[in-house]
Amino acid sequence: MGNIVKTEFKKLKGSSMLWVGLGGCFVLPLMALGINLSNPAHFTWTQYVQQNLWPQIILLWPCIFGVFGSYIFCRERLENTYKNLLVIPVGRVRLAAAKMLVMLVSIMAMALLTYFLNLSGMLIGVAVTFDEFMEGLRVYAFAGFLMFLCILPVMLISIIARKGFLLSICISIVYALASFLASWVAPLAALLPIDVAWRIMDLQQFEMSYSFPVTVSVISLAAFTAVSVFGIFYVSKKQAA
Repeated sequence: MGNIVKTEFKKLKGSSMLWVGLGGCFVLPLMALGINLSNPAHFTWTQYVQQNLWPQIILLWPCIFGVFGSYIFCRERLENTYKNLLVIPVGRVRLAAAKMLVMLVSIMAMALLTYFLNLSGMLIGVAVTFDEFMEGLRVYAFAGFLMFLCILPVMLISIIARKGFLLSICISIVYALASFLASWVAPLAALLPIDVAWRIMDLQQFEMSYSFPVTVSVISLAAFTAVSVFGIFYVSKKQAA
């Protein structure tokens, strides 16, 4: 398994998609810096990083991570090298598991990079203590993990679509927009993965109402995750090259 994961990282290292993902990390920190240039030192560190976090969870990260993850799963089919890959004595389930692990590590790394880029707020007078910094680091790491769980349904669609990478991009964008709009619909806000992630993070930028208790929301996210993981393994095992 270790060699498979190393190989996946090497393939990712040489791809342009890696730079797309890294570029996406700069978007909101730089936007926040530009927007707040006229109002320096208005935020505490916690307020500043949470202000930057909520649009990433609701809109930006689902699009970026959905496309990024779809590329990880679809690359061999896009480049017509999947048959060659299966000549190597590696089980398809193990290969899918390795890809999920690479996707998890990559998403966590991009989430933490985004957090560190928030330090640019110090240029406009946002002060930060060590304890505040470590708490923010924990919050962003947890957010990255939740986003990994949230985009697993998109990965399942990517595998089912086989060569439909463009479809995966469209699904990622529609998924993010639908989740954003659903945040105003109480039953959906309590059940859809991205909205559940927002609820679990308990960010306070704007109020949401939910039709079900938080326990139901957690169970919903767990169910989406379990079905997606099982589906990824099952479809990966059954699909022909």
